[in-house]
Amino acid sequence: MSMPIPFDTTRYTSRLSAAGVPQEQAEAHASALAEVLNETPVALDADLALLKADMLARVQEMLDALEQRIQAQLDRINRRLDIMQAAIIVLATVEILHLGITTVLMIKLL
Repeated sequence: MSMPIPFDTTRYTSRLSAAGVPQEQAEAHASALAEVLNETPVALDADLALLKADMLARVQEMLDALEQRIQAQLDRINRRLDIMQAAIIVLATVEILHLGITTVLMIKLL
């Protein structure tokens, strides 16, 4: 909950008058300043605590969402790596078999 800034117009007027400002002008200044201060609410410590808690919760939500997106990307990358690894194993096996067959054929031809 916010509230206006407390302001003592009498004290302010007295200080201006003591400094040489004519009484009428001092009262006009005090009145104008009091009006502005009453229209301008000030956040209390409780307001700031609520705002802080809300902001921290929002930041945590964004971090959680970002973490989920990163994890999903990592999962996709790992699946692709698994597929590539399997393909390399198949190609290596085919090459080994090809070399074996070629060697057997060469031996038979000799």
